[in-house]
Amino acid sequence: MSLRTAVQRAFANPVLGIVIVGSLTFALLVAPIEQLAPVIARRHGEGAHLIGFLLAGLATGGILGTVLRTRLDRRGVPVDRLIGGSLLATAIGMIGLAVAPNIFIAVVALVCCGTFWEVIYVEALAAMQTMIPSLSGVLTGVFFTLTLGGLTLGALLVGELIDLVGVDVGLSIAGVATGAYGVWRLVRPSPDVAPSSTGAPTV
Repeated sequence: MSLRTAVQRAFANPVLGIVIVGSLTFALLVAPIEQLAPVIARRHGEGAHLIGFLLAGLATGGILGTVLRTRLDRRGVPVDRLIGGSLLATAIGMIGLAVAPNIFIAVVALVCCGTFWEVIYVEALAAMQTMIPSLSGVLTGVFFTLTLGGLTLGALLVGELIDLVGVDVGLSIAGVATGAYGVWRLVRPSPDVAPSSTGAPTV
């Protein structure tokens, strides 16, 4: 089966279509904050320790995200609402990062981003690996291609945006765009989406 056919089959599945678009949105608009951490840190002073604080916030969020994702799965939260809610929460973190008056608030904002980064990526990867077992390997590759490729492109786009309008406005624009898709996903739930990608039936 060709890659194109595999992707078409993935988008024909309601769960996979949602997680692909959701994870790509995150990769393009949010994930670049890790690569752009030095630029963000510079707003709050000089020194490599500031970058360390920011990255530690992301890592801490990742740990919290593992706990949160487990609880959400146990409650059977539908995947479209989980993706939409996670993107909206991430958008709030991005805007908080944009307006943070000091490094401490910036770290808190990145904890928020890191938490829902974990939720989105783990749920998306689980869906890609389990929803269509016969395409598990190909779709896993598609996931990493989209997220890593999206991160690369997103770092260029968000970086250019920051150069044009400044860090605070650039991050705010990326956050608003992320939140817009999250809200759309929440207000237009899909009746065909099963709860929890890790426990959803295969297609």
